[in-house]
Amino acid sequence: MINVAPRTSSEMAFPNPFGGSRTDKNGNFTLPSVAPGDYTLRASGMRMIMSGGEGSDQMVFTTRINMGGGDGQTEFGSVPLSVSGDDVANVMIVTSKGTTAAGRVTWEGGSKPTNTATVRISAMPTDSDGPVVLSGGSAAVSADGAFEIKGLAGQRLFRAVGLPPGWVLKSIKANGQDITDTGIDVKPNEPLTGLDVVLTSKTTEISGSVKAGNDPAADYTVVIFSDDPSKWTVPMTRHIAGTRPNQDGRFQLKNLPPGSYYAVALDYIAQGEWNDPDVLERLKAKATRFTLDEGKVETLDLKLSGS
Repeated sequence: MINVAPRTSSEMAFPNPFGGSRTDKNGNFTLPSVAPGDYTLRASGMRMIMSGGEGSDQMVFTTRINMGGGDGQTEFGSVPLSVSGDDVANVMIVTSKGTTAAGRVTWEGGSKPTNTATVRISAMPTDSDGPVVLSGGSAAVSADGAFEIKGLAGQRLFRAVGLPPGWVLKSIKANGQDITDTGIDVKPNEPLTGLDVVLTSKTTEISGSVKAGNDPAADYTVVIFSDDPSKWTVPMTRHIAGTRPNQDGRFQLKNLPPGSYYAVALDYIAQGEWNDPDVLERLKAKATRFTLDEGKVETLDLKLSGS
């Protein structure tokens, strides 16, 4: 499978806009209608998965690009690509097997939980889009906190999953560089070592109520988003959330990262529309700004705004 992904961080929020292409038996490929810009051109091994339930008269075929999590035998390759408007010919991609990412987990803010057997570190691709599914790799965490994920390539976002109650991800660094929200480009034949995953029991919570005029509101959506626009477009951002009220008319959100935020209560907004940077830019004018500290509970009293 051949595809292109924009090289700028803002465009990465909307990856792979031109679809993909498959090579022929000789390794030749063509990607039509690629707009001018700077890209990363990627080649990844792929396999077809056939599924169909018992008694079903339909078979479903899914294309899965095997980018990690297996035995590390799949081939990958990438090259930078600049498109100026003219056709680009004779591009050569040399593939190699995926590489390994290794590091250690540390527990901060309290005693290490007694049961950590469910904890895994995952490495999700940041450019999964459309009918082609990019597989994520993951690995269990050993008793001493070490982990190793094999067969990776491309831009990866690392996350800790299966955490015990009361624990959240605080940060991930690669040899001192914070990659928690940006991810990192894993290159074939260049093992990624020194990953430092910090988990914390100092969780955050935001709760409160909303009023429509002088009366309590019972039907609304609260959107909370970072006051830093650069955090709106990072892959799978942790800095934007939306919630509805509970049966008592109050709202609650847990485990947002510490930082400065805006909060706004709306009578209506479509599910997930708050992930659009243009929408958030418009919402700033009617939002309340506040600071969320590590390990703290923030209580907000908001006024209901129009859609």
